[in-house]
Amino acid sequence: MGEAIARRVNIPPGAAQGIKTEVDLTGVPGAKKTTRYIDNFIFIHQIIGEIKLGDSFDLDQFKDYLSIWRNKRALKANGRFSPSEIVGDIDGISYFFLPGKNDFRDNTDMKAKAQDRFDKMYDLLNKAELENFTIYYMDQNGHIFELTKDTYHNPVKIKSF
Repeated sequence: MGEAIARRVNIPPGAAQGIKTEVDLTGVPGAKKTTRYIDNFIFIHQIIGEIKLGDSFDLDQFKDYLSIWRNKRALKANGRFSPSEIVGDIDGISYFFLPGKNDFRDNTDMKAKAQDRFDKMYDLLNKAELENFTIYYMDQNGHIFELTKDTYHNPVKIKSF
């Protein structure tokens, strides 16, 4: 369901044209699993796009995405992406957090939830990576916001669903 919404609203930007991608992480330093599936590899911007619904969030998955980002050239050179048509570098990671049924029931503050998840990921990123890391989140009213290191306290409303 989350992927369908992401494609419809095209968040992260380019999601409407993104593809599901499998990456073999065997022997990659820091990898938590040997295979990861990227929900939405966005060719237009060369980013890993991850869509999460409700309470779904896996920090180990994010760590593996960092391993993919940091080892992108070696992974590509060794044919570790499937499909293998992925071209160029991976230039960033974006997450899109959507409210789940508990968020509607509990009237969850989606901004605070997104900021909490940003905090968990922030500590794992270096300064250059922070420049290409974005969180998008949707509140229960269908408003979509962009949260980055520069907009942390005042996320920017970018569209409504």
